[in-house]
Amino acid sequence: MARENDADWHAKKGENQMKKILDIITDEMKKAFAANGYDENFAKVTLSNRPDLCEYQCNGAMAAAKTYKKKPIDIANGVVCLLYTSPSPRDTR
Repeated sequence: MARENDADWHAKKGENQMKKILDIITDEMKKAFAANGYDENFAKVTLSNRPDLCEYQCNGAMAAAKTYKKKPIDIANGVVCLLYTSPSPRDTR
């Protein structure tokens, strides 16, 4: 009996699943938002609509500002501070 292609076989077994870079960045952003006391749903990362400035963006601080009645820069600074101090996903293997 022929085995399915390796990627499908591993995916069904739950092994060696490669995460997309957007998923990795989003996971880190969710941790940072939650650690600051904000809903992690604000941590959505997308491809940048200004690729001349950056590759990815998260506009969660803008949306969270309305909900938490804070300045977006204060929310963003708290999230960024945690991102700078957290270990790299590569360091946690």
